[in-house]
Amino acid sequence: MKNLKFIFVTLLTVCLSAGLTSCSDDDKGPGSVKDLIGEWQSVSHVSWTWDKEYGTTGSKDEEVEYTAEKVVFNEDGTVEEYYNGNREEWGTPYRYSGGHIYYFDDYEDGEWVDQGRVLVLTDEVLVIEYQFKESDWAEYEKITYRKVN
Repeated sequence: MKNLKFIFVTLLTVCLSAGLTSCSDDDKGPGSVKDLIGEWQSVSHVSWTWDKEYGTTGSKDEEVEYTAEKVVFNEDGTVEEYYNGNREEWGTPYRYSGGHIYYFDDYEDGEWVDQGRVLVLTDEVLVIEYQFKESDWAEYEKITYRKVN
């Protein structure tokens, strides 16, 4: 009887520990941080906005050429953003987890802010979807990037 109890407790421990360690949010989502590192040039985007006063502009169905943005994800965990050749953001810490890119926002409360959901991440293509919503406005954007180096 003692042996049976020992075997049961051992099996239970093994099953519980395997269940707790078998998966995590870091495993979900395309690609990895290693794939993200490098310089990415935007090539197209889909965009729409809505606000209470003006209604909807743009369309989720119309993809247009868009080359105004460049994003550099550095190995040291920082990101640089350029818009029309001008640096907009630099040295901002980022992380990639669960298919989302987060930036550390030290301007407000010093917290990690979800910057977008990664739909595609390969060694050549990065597609990020951004969605923001408040009570009186909403914004959607999906940007496709190609790796420059």
